[in-house]
Amino acid sequence: MNVNSLLRRMRNSMAVGVFAILAGLVWGGTVVTGSGRFDFGMITDFGSVFVNGIEYFTNTAAISINGQTNRPESELKIGMPIKVTGTLNSDGRTGQANTIIYNADLIGVIDGTPTVAGTGHAFSIYGLAVTTGPDTIYSGVLNPLDLGAGDAAEVAGFFDANTNSILAKRIELRTMAAPLQLTGRIGNLSALSFTLGNLVVNYTASVVRGSVGALGNGMRVRVRAATQTSTGTIDALSIERVDNDLDQFSGNATSLQGVVANFNGSSFTVGGLPATISRNTSFSSGNLFNMVNGAEVEVRGTIVAGAVAAANIAFVHPEPVEATGQVAKTDGTVVTLFTHNGIGVRAGPLTQFSDKKRNPVKPFGIGNIAVGDRLFIRGTPDANQVVVADKIERTDPNSTVSIQGRVTTVAMPNIFVATQMVSIVASTVLRDVKGIVIGSDTFYGKAPGQTVTVSGTFDGNSIVANRVDLTP
Repeated sequence: MNVNSLLRRMRNSMAVGVFAILAGLVWGGTVVTGSGRFDFGMITDFGSVFVNGIEYFTNTAAISINGQTNRPESELKIGMPIKVTGTLNSDGRTGQANTIIYNADLIGVIDGTPTVAGTGHAFSIYGLAVTTGPDTIYSGVLNPLDLGAGDAAEVAGFFDANTNSILAKRIELRTMAAPLQLTGRIGNLSALSFTLGNLVVNYTASVVRGSVGALGNGMRVRVRAATQTSTGTIDALSIERVDNDLDQFSGNATSLQGVVANFNGSSFTVGGLPATISRNTSFSSGNLFNMVNGAEVEVRGTIVAGAVAAANIAFVHPEPVEATGQVAKTDGTVVTLFTHNGIGVRAGPLTQFSDKKRNPVKPFGIGNIAVGDRLFIRGTPDANQVVVADKIERTDPNSTVSIQGRVTTVAMPNIFVATQMVSIVASTVLRDVKGIVIGSDTFYGKAPGQTVTVSGTFDGNSIVANRVDLTP
């Protein structure tokens, strides 16, 4: 059955009206009213603030960070999921932000070493689940395996209602986990306490934003506390409901990033917010068959009666990696470029092999690759950060190397593209997405989470970059 046929069947069976489902946001304890537009997504660039492809000017914006108001833009970081209200200019690409709100999902102590899960890793903070993905940005550590039990961390991302976990988009190692900030579902509610993860939260009516009577088991709340008062117990300084009513934004245009859940063919939720699909909904980087629970999407539309009437749904796919360099090791199944801890590559069922040496081997496969061979590879990292190759091509030796992929960590003067270290030196030419030469301070500010194209030479430890381009 093709997409159009399925849509016709859906139209015959679905109600034309939009579902009015409770969902919404309370930001720092204050209900914020929009002025024409409401957006939620990751910060992707600065020079103003870029979110979901819109450049928001911030000169008059009220910025709140983890409940602290009147914060400067400089405290925002690439990869932080933010909520923006404002207006969009007629060009459709720029706008004026009225409010910008960032709240970490979790600030606390990690329970144990991350384990492999899906295309990333999984761990918890006080029993509250976190998963990572190929595009998670790290600050203070190189990758999730550098995290361990007892480490203090700040985690921000998208709520996945399918697994009741946070899909982390940014993880920052902290020197201390105070004040605590925890988001999760209420359990075992009583007049004076409830459970959140594996913690008992003590509270009084004075710390609840809104009515105490409105609290209920299963409700998602954000709790702030100074620290643990004893093992497994915290005293709440504030409690605010995360699920609330979107009616206040009715009629506003919106764009939302998040994880699909509760999909039934005509409606779904994204990050807990309700949305509907109609015959007029278009799709980007996928189609209706890609609408499954757990898919990561960006939804654009209009808020009608407390739900998002989706005009377009764009699917978010892992960022591919391309690299050209010399094989450092191989075990016949996984080959590693550059160093023994460089870019690991393995074949998949659809990998295309090509041998373009002067004396090519036919048939050519991963078992024919030897240490010292020069390869071009392209593919997508798996949970262990090994690239599952779409293409592996062998060529004659050459001293130049290159890599293209997402910057996962900035450790000045170096950056890490996937798992490979790239050294930025005084002679490195740095360019922005428009090809304009930029300074190192500007580059390091923009690089986290961005796709870069690097060319240079290999010094036995890292790629010494001749040129690094931020890639659109």
